[in-house]
Amino acid sequence: MSRTVRIGKIYPSPDLIKSFSEKDLIIEAAKRRGESFNKLIKPISPSLYRIGLEEWKAAYLIATNVYLPNRNLLYNVFDNIGIDNTLSSITGQRIMDAQQTKYNLVDEKGVIDADCTSLFDRMWFLDFIKLSLTSTFEGPVLVEIFDFKENGEIEKISRVNRRHVKPEIGIVTIYENEYEGIDYLTGVNSLYYIQVGDSKDLGLLYKIAPNVLGKKYAIGQWGEYDEKIGIPFRTVRSNSTDKNRHQQLAVIMEALGSAGWAVLNEDEKVELLENKGTDPTKCFEGLINLLTAEYTMLVSGQTATASSQNNTGTYGSLKALMEISDVIHAFDLTTLQYLINDVLIPRLVQYSP
Repeated sequence: MSRTVRIGKIYPSPDLIKSFSEKDLIIEAAKRRGESFNKLIKPISPSLYRIGLEEWKAAYLIATNVYLPNRNLLYNVFDNIGIDNTLSSITGQRIMDAQQTKYNLVDEKGVIDADCTSLFDRMWFLDFIKLSLTSTFEGPVLVEIFDFKENGEIEKISRVNRRHVKPEIGIVTIYENEYEGIDYLTGVNSLYYIQVGDSKDLGLLYKIAPNVLGKKYAIGQWGEYDEKIGIPFRTVRSNSTDKNRHQQLAVIMEALGSAGWAVLNEDEKVELLENKGTDPTKCFEGLINLLTAEYTMLVSGQTATASSQNNTGTYGSLKALMEISDVIHAFDLTTLQYLINDVLIPRLVQYSP
């Protein structure tokens, strides 16, 4: 779906728009800035240890602590559930839809300025859109605008390591669990750092985590069931009392795989014990589908267009569900429009002389 977003129309001065020309975009304040936060911090290797609902609850309590909030355990949860393919797909789809939208810079009369608009036709702007929407899922994201070309144009942007950002107090710490660090909200640093998202927001992944963790547990239990019961249990019947023969039969049964064979006496018989009761795999599959539908609904507003297994409705019903996706996409674009107009463009103006 193609959309066009008009940005810059809240700024009436044509001189302000002209200040974005590549020729004149020189960064005076660059001489006064310090070193990149990403070069100052001391990150540690991530850990993907086993996480369940108890860890999720503990992470929430620590992240929302009134006196010393710390989101790092919550980020451990996010890392753990981030490998879910369905979750990666539906969150990535929202981001890509916004990135594929055409953004035009206009003057006070609503006329598109092609030269100024071309300044946003860069990879750094796509990264800015991605990081902005990432805040919807992970909570506040601190964007670093620190790398410029010789002519003053932005070369690239990056995200400050989230484990070192304390959005509640507006600082970046050298070590991830400290509570004293560098202020990014005031002074020269405020020119080069943009916090996207509310300081107290935990993001949608906090709400999604229990469903993904439950799904992972169900898949694990299903795999354990297949290992222990899914493959029929094998037994051998023999009238022999010879212990040596029993040992021989044990070796035979151990080696009796999918293409195995055995030489048995006339009074010996191999049997497969099958489970003839209710098919338990339907319980696993039903639970996994239910949990997947829950978090798909939270991200996409519906489930039918996110999975080929669910898009079996009539044309009218599927069209209605597509309209729900359109509403969510329009909301993302509206949020981005305000962010670009109210935060990004004024910041770019400060870079110019």
